[in-house]
Amino acid sequence: YQLGLQDPSLMNRYKEALTPLSSYRFGTFRSPEVLVMASILPESIEVMGKALDIPILYESSELLYLNNMLEKHEETYKDSGNHLLYAFYTYLQTYGKITRFEDKAQQLAVFIDEENSEYAVLKIPSGGRLGIDG
Repeated sequence: YQLGLQDPSLMNRYKEALTPLSSYRFGTFRSPEVLVMASILPESIEVMGKALDIPILYESSELLYLNNMLEKHEETYKDSGNHLLYAFYTYLQTYGKITRFEDKAQQLAVFIDEENSEYAVLKIPSGGRLGIDG
């Protein structure tokens, strides 16, 4: 909503995404908001516990939203976890937090965090696998 106040096209998307509470599915939005169209007296407001006696697998809509997005991209791009980690570690490398070694022949990259001696071995993504090459 706040970004929509700055950009009319985002506000249009925000308005198109409005969903009646009865149709809302947990995890559809990263940070769901509820628009209350009537006055509510303070004595009618009650803070409920997190679990509400209903077993759920996610503590927050944000976590479920992000997991849904990752799953959707994995179905589309296959191996998206590798791509996302490669991009993330490359980003950390630009800040000097990670050292990268690449073996182009094997299409592998090793990212080393010297601070805690941890490392990750990832496949070097190719644009062709993402369907973005010409």
